[in-house]
Amino acid sequence: MNCNLGIINRIKGFKPWIGIVPTGKAVSYKEEFALHLDKMRNNKGYSFLGDHLTMIFHKKECPHLKKATKASLIGLGSHPKSHWKPCPKCNPQKTSMKKKSRKPMQQSRLDQIWAACEKYISKTELLGNQLRSLCADKGIFAEITGELIKMTTISGEWHFNFVVRPIELYHRNYNGEDGFHIQAKSFPTPIHVIAYVQKHDIKDMKRKLLISIEREITKEIEKVSWPPYTDQYLM
Repeated sequence: MNCNLGIINRIKGFKPWIGIVPTGKAVSYKEEFALHLDKMRNNKGYSFLGDHLTMIFHKKECPHLKKATKASLIGLGSHPKSHWKPCPKCNPQKTSMKKKSRKPMQQSRLDQIWAACEKYISKTELLGNQLRSLCADKGIFAEITGELIKMTTISGEWHFNFVVRPIELYHRNYNGEDGFHIQAKSFPTPIHVIAYVQKHDIKDMKRKLLISIEREITKEIEKVSWPPYTDQYLM
């Protein structure tokens, strides 16, 4: 017979109402509430228990909790909100409002904090240090001044602002008397600038090497004593 015994018992007017638990044993409401109250008291996540019908919170061991109902009983944390009133019987207010005393911070911890603050650098400084390290790996001497990076290579001097986009690159030859001149092309990132400078440097080295070889060959040719030119070489 598929019917709910609980509904039948309520219709018949049985008091107290008897519910059927899965184990098959009959448990009264008082016993069921007592089990629920013990479960709430043993819950370590709750500091207090409250009755939201009366808006009064209690200590877990307060006897007045037996007057609450299963539906109205709720768990509360260590600091109930202001709309909750403390129970006059167990007086939980002192415990709930008690603040943990803070131990004074040790001097060693303060020293660590100050040391961390001193080591702090801005994003611009961090980027500048990384670019200087990259230039050193490429054989380029670099010097950072604020947002400006100055580079020195065998082909001359360079400088650009590594924060502004797009980047405009300025160059000056060692023997140039006109000062710095801006390159015809702009660059999207500082990495592109460094790659361009390195490529330009390699080309300049090859050009100077060829000029040097040509001069040496010319000097050697000039050292040779040639016979006087006559028409007999044409015969």
